[in-house]
Amino acid sequence: MKTQYPVQRPTNHCWVLQILVVFSGPGIVKVNGVRDIAGQIVNRESLTGLILIVQNQITSQALKAVNLLSFKVEIFQVCFSLSHSSFNSCFFLGN
Repeated sequence: MKTQYPVQRPTNHCWVLQILVVFSGPGIVKVNGVRDIAGQIVNRESLTGLILIVQNQITSQALKAVNLLSFKVEIFQVCFSLSHSSFNSCFFLGN
C-alpha cells in the first residue's frame, strides 16, 4: 500500500538533508494511517522532513495528527482520471 523512498543530499560538509517520501494508497487517509506511517519511521531524530503523497482525501483529524509530528510534513494530493477522450489530473499542495 505504501512505498517509502529515503532521499539524502549532503551539502557543504556541514549537514545532511534527509527527507522521506511516502506514497499512500488510494483510500481516504485517516488518523490510523498517519499513525502507521509515523510508527514505521525508525530514524525520526535524523529526519528533516516527510513528503506525503496521497491519492484521495485526508481527514481533518489526520491533518491534526500530521501537525503533531516532530518534523516538517508536506502533503501532495494527486488524482488522475483516465478516459478515452481526455486525461485529467489535479494536484493539491498544502499542509
